Amino acid sequence: MCKIYGLYRHYYLSLNSAQISAINDLFDNLNFNLDYITSDLITTNSNHFKYNRFESIYDSMYTICSYMLKKAVRLKDTNQKFRIKAMQSHLFYIKDQSISFNEKYLKLYFNDKPVKVLKMERKVS
Repeated sequence: MCKIYGLYRHYYLSLNSAQISAINDLFDNLNFNLDYITSDLITTNSNHFKYNRFESIYDSMYTICSYMLKKAVRLKDTNQKFRIKAMQSHLFYIKDQSISFNEKYLKLYFNDKPVKVLKMERKVS
C-alpha cells in the first residue's frame, strides 16, 4: 500500500481533478476496509466477512495501479510501467491465494462436501 501511495504521489501533478478524486475515493475505501478488518468483530462468520474486505482492498489497489499505469504509458515512463505491472501481478497473486484460502475455510467450516444422491424407490402398498 505504501508503494502504491508513492506512485500516486509521483504522478500527482500530472493527474486531472477527476482522476485525483477517484483515486482519493479508492484510498478512502482502503482505509475503511482496513479499519473494519482490524476492529474487534467477533461473530460466527467474521472471518468470511474479513476475507471479503481483503478482496475489496486488493481490487482498490489494483484499480489505483491501473490509473498509474495509464499515466506511465502516456508519459513514456518505462521503468515505472514495469514496476506497476509487477505490483499488479503481485496483487493478483495475493488475491488469488486469499480466494482459495477462503474457499478452503468455508468448506471446513460448513462441512461442504459433495452430496451423494442415492436412488430411492417408493413402495406402493
